[in-house]
Amino acid sequence: MLNVTPTKSNKVVVHVSDDHSIRVLDLTDGTVIFVLSGHLGNVLSVSLTPDETKVLSASSDKTLRVWDLDHGRCLAALTGHTAAVNCVTVHADGRRAISGSDDHTLRVWDLARGTCVAVLEGHTHEVTHVALHADGRRIISASRDNVLRAWDVDRGQCLRAWDLAPTSTSQNRPL
Repeated sequence: MLNVTPTKSNKVVVHVSDDHSIRVLDLTDGTVIFVLSGHLGNVLSVSLTPDETKVLSASSDKTLRVWDLDHGRCLAALTGHTAAVNCVTVHADGRRAISGSDDHTLRVWDLARGTCVAVLEGHTHEVTHVALHADGRRIISASRDNVLRAWDVDRGQCLRAWDLAPTSTSQNRPL
């Protein structure tokens, strides 16, 4: 198991597995409701839409998938990354998602159209984490380059970067 995301009601959990699948569980009795299969690589991250009707999964197969949690089927495969997709988060508006990849980029996705609407470049190593700021306008990303970046989600621009690599002279300095 790599990642667990409970729903707000704590009745269903989306469980990411090394066998390339996602298991949706009922926490009241522990039964498996669905096994979502379709990725060709390990599932590395999942994120629920705000209405909890869909889940997005990120995989080492370079894709993201959008899954219907009511019927247990894949609605779309999102392609564009050129390496493993390590992380995904769904925007609070439920219309967009942001992914981070070993290809050093973040991508902003329009979920209704299933298309990439922006590629955010600036990291020099694998993007390992992505999170949406509470204001809904900024994305925070972390990378193996030891840089934390804040992005404007609408304009697709890096607002600020912090070098978190330990040095002998300073630490946590803005770039």
